[in-house]
Amino acid sequence: MRRRRLHRVAMWLVLLACSGPDTPPAPASDTGAPMPPPEWAIGTWRVSGYLLPGISALDAAGAAAFTGDSIVLARRTALLPAARCDEASYRELLRPTDTLLAEYRLLPGALPLPGPKVTVLELLCEGQPMTALGATLQVTGTDSLLSPWDGAFFVLTRDRR
Repeated sequence: MRRRRLHRVAMWLVLLACSGPDTPPAPASDTGAPMPPPEWAIGTWRVSGYLLPGISALDAAGAAAFTGDSIVLARRTALLPAARCDEASYRELLRPTDTLLAEYRLLPGALPLPGPKVTVLELLCEGQPMTALGATLQVTGTDSLLSPWDGAFFVLTRDRR
């Protein structure tokens, strides 16, 4: 009887280990060179929430005001809540999670990042980095992103492709 119970527990552990978390896409290129948007990023993303893990220029009410806004990423254009770019290109990088957190002066575990490395997508307009909500995207899952802006981290979920 005890052996059968141990066998069932072992089988559940194997099944849980194989299922794994929602795995985000790995960057197509980690060179930092401007490129067209990766296929996984193209589409409409909706601000579905926010995190305030550290010091922020926004309070909860200010961050909540962006809930429901959309970000549209296309091959040549990008439409952000407060900006538009008709000559968009992207830089896709794989960054160590601890380095990324240190840049924002956050402790380990302060953000729901997927593992030891994070895919970061930076939006460029006419070859120059943009500074707006949606211009920097950190991949947290296949259909979820974080966008840091003014000390807040906005949760983006895929609305449609």
